[in-house]
Amino acid sequence: MRPPPVPQGPSPGQFGPQWGPRPVYHYAPPRRGGGGGALVAVLVLGFMAVLFVGGALLASVMGDSSPGSPGGEPLASETGRPSTPRGARSSGPGGGSSGAQAATASRLYQVGTMNGFGCAGRQIAPGDSASFEAFLNSTTNCLDRSWSTAFSRAGLRFSPPQRVFWRTPGRSPCGDYPAPGAAAFYCTLNNAIYIGVGGHAQRSAGNLPVAYNVTYARNLAHEYAHHVQERSGILAESREQRVSASSIEERNAVTRRSELQAQCFAGVFMAAVRPTFPVTTQQWRVTLRDSYGRGDDPSSPGTRDHGSGGHYAGWLNLGFTRATMRSCNTWTAPPSQVS
Repeated sequence: MRPPPVPQGPSPGQFGPQWGPRPVYHYAPPRRGGGGGALVAVLVLGFMAVLFVGGALLASVMGDSSPGSPGGEPLASETGRPSTPRGARSSGPGGGSSGAQAATASRLYQVGTMNGFGCAGRQIAPGDSASFEAFLNSTTNCLDRSWSTAFSRAGLRFSPPQRVFWRTPGRSPCGDYPAPGAAAFYCTLNNAIYIGVGGHAQRSAGNLPVAYNVTYARNLAHEYAHHVQERSGILAESREQRVSASSIEERNAVTRRSELQAQCFAGVFMAAVRPTFPVTTQQWRVTLRDSYGRGDDPSSPGTRDHGSGGHYAGWLNLGFTRATMRSCNTWTAPPSQVS
């Protein structure tokens, strides 16, 4: 099995300051369970983007419909061995592999392509929170069916995430919402996806026109992918790696693998629904631009926990163009491809 190299996006210099302020991402610190239980790290992804529409297309990303070169080397660590994560010793909640295999050799990678079941994307009416909520519920129904089938094919147990599509501020087990600059997150403490609907969500997404429903679906599919990681045991291993890391840079490197895998899983789902959603070329170009804008290229080493703009868009496009689960094994990729 030779996973393809990750396509690189354009260099930041192609757009420069036109992207505006860098988006902010959130990773909640570990919390202690009741009665002094084990540390639980909670992944929280800020659901926002700084969209730059117009100008040069993400040519080096969109143009790479078959990433990788013939005869290319398989993904491996810089030492020549798979970069096997440290950590979990028990099987995940979905009955997945134990130990390091929960991430590097998940049975999900054997599934291949995903079934989209003819999912059709609903249009979102501008300024209509009910319309946006209906879109989220419809798309989540598609995600539920597609991922449930994938887990069944892999011989893993699965239960869909809870949905909290909120209109007014509130509190989750992972903290208050909305958080500054964030309109969506996945909370592992209650296996729920939280997304603000209406104007708040659109403002946090850089005022992306609601006509680009594929980009909003990609954002939802990314958060859903964290639930997939949780149910398969991948996220539990990620948490243990972060707890055992000796530096913030090492912890962020683990988080980047998790976030970039979520991007790739989202790309696989969007490929599955491409004919019927539909995912047009123009819609996908805007989606890649949106993802590129979420990269953390300008940030300091201590806050680089999502990956460069090129990799954040690149892993998404890799999942979309290859459309197979095995393409999304970020846990055996060399550091240079998850930076």
